[in-house]
Amino acid sequence: MVFLLECEFAKEYKLPYSLNIGIPPNNPILDRILPTLLFIRATGILDEVLIDVLLQSKLSYKKKQYPDNLCGRISLLQDNNILKKSDGLHNIRKKRNIFSHENNKWASWEELSSAIDLIDQTLHNFGYVNKRPHFDCFIERSALKSVEDPKIMGVQDYRCGIKADGKLAMEFSWRESLFRDQRD
Repeated sequence: MVFLLECEFAKEYKLPYSLNIGIPPNNPILDRILPTLLFIRATGILDEVLIDVLLQSKLSYKKKQYPDNLCGRISLLQDNNILKKSDGLHNIRKKRNIFSHENNKWASWEELSSAIDLIDQTLHNFGYVNKRPHFDCFIERSALKSVEDPKIMGVQDYRCGIKADGKLAMEFSWRESLFRDQRD
């Protein structure tokens, strides 16, 4: 679930700025890098689970037919009727290879979301994860509080987090100081 929470925070990277300047524009660099890195990471999670499923099922690789890689694992589990929807998983694997090895190839947030949906369903079918909760992001800012330092007009405390099915699941907090104008 930590990975899903991190993905939610990544998608909402503009949230901390929304209290100060309204909703800022998208950052084209982050909109390329974040979903691509998370796509690669999600595929790695899938691969680790399929390794474990194979170990538990005691299926053996026939080296020439099933290579010891994600492609081989998906095919071996599909051919033994342990895995369904292998075409979608192979597409995720192929995209992961493109994003990992080719320049100027990026995942979109939509591609990441679709991949996570299929990977999550696969992990759920194998009993590795529970039903995905509903996520809500929030941001809070305190009123300006006075402090003793004469250089500082006041401080504000911020809280940004995610609730999973209404319960706090992950949170970041920080304090910002508003300095007095020191020009004379």
